[in-house]
Amino acid sequence: ISVDAQAALAEMKRADSQARMVSGHFPLSCVEEAGGHWHTFTLLRHPLDRVLSALKRQSDRDSGETMQSIYNNPLRFHLLFDNHMVKMLGVAPDEIDVGIFSPVRPERRHLDRAMAALQQCDVIGVQEDFDAFCQRLECTFDWTLGERLAVNRASEHDVPDELVERIRADNQLDLELYACALQILGLAADEHGRPTA
Repeated sequence: ISVDAQAALAEMKRADSQARMVSGHFPLSCVEEAGGHWHTFTLLRHPLDRVLSALKRQSDRDSGETMQSIYNNPLRFHLLFDNHMVKMLGVAPDEIDVGIFSPVRPERRHLDRAMAALQQCDVIGVQEDFDAFCQRLECTFDWTLGERLAVNRASEHDVPDELVERIRADNQLDLELYACALQILGLAADEHGRPTA
């Protein structure tokens, strides 16, 4: 099943739950709050690419708005763009509200918790090395995932340099978390923090 944070938590706490997997964009601390034994895995994406992709999706839906105006919207910024990976991996159980709608503003303590969470996940990966992530899932969980679909790609082209730099500055915690994931995976990074071939 794929659900929001509150529904995920409720399903995970049910003793008679038949759920074999609970997936979605909700805080990893739902696992801690639910109790019991859960296997966890997460896929991270370079923060700049993640934000640009989300901006593109939003601008495709709202053709009258520019990426810059969408990024400047305080509600959208908080929900979609502000160190989102640190938020999902780093909020504590007592900070869980309603998933991505949590009022928590990511801080250094959330980054520390998120980095520790990466160490505890059964499988982690990065989108730029998606095939290796899928192979780790198959080996760890004895799954057969089948043919890989095209992964979501983002580009800095046609995005004002000023916006790119703002996204980098605003998402420093996510950039540090992503660098931690690359280190755990043994992947070298280029000058922009992306994995090298």
